[in-house]
Amino acid sequence: MNMRSDRLLIPLMALLAGLPQHRAVAADGAVVTLPAGVTSPATKRVYHATRLVGARPRIDGKLDDAGWSEGQWDTDYIEREPNEGRPASLPTALKILYDDRNLYVAIRASDPAIGSLPRLRGKRDESIGDMVGVAVDTYLDHRTAVEFDVTSGGSKVDLARTDDATDTSWNAVWDAKVGTEAGAWTAEY
Repeated sequence: MNMRSDRLLIPLMALLAGLPQHRAVAADGAVVTLPAGVTSPATKRVYHATRLVGARPRIDGKLDDAGWSEGQWDTDYIEREPNEGRPASLPTALKILYDDRNLYVAIRASDPAIGSLPRLRGKRDESIGDMVGVAVDTYLDHRTAVEFDVTSGGSKVDLARTDDATDTSWNAVWDAKVGTEAGAWTAEY
């Protein structure tokens, strides 16, 4: 298989099957995240992806492609660890674009000390260091999801969730790259 780092290799139709219009459930390390100030897990947060009109972004960890000027950045996420349900101590922004074949994700995780922090790279599915990601509830049943996470060191973590079970043996074919910019690290997939 010819792997290309300039696009996500997950067919959009498979990811968004069963979802009305072009909805994707946004997550910051969990299947469901909450709006700022809300602490009830019964509240779901829905992110509306934007159809890409121009050229697709090159997956290189830099969020400077023209495609990322399309759509809206979503913010105000909460922590999952170490203080689940609390407002994030540092802001994180998410943007999701799609075209006829692919889903594109950009995440900007603010950290004023990014230049002095170690960015460790682990094995696939190894959660080491800072990590951000997106979970997609493809059946819209609020019980199952596929999740795509990346660490600040560039390690990919993909998994399938069913209720409270997590299956990291599920391995999708996808590209992800990380980078840094002033005051933040970035993930692009």
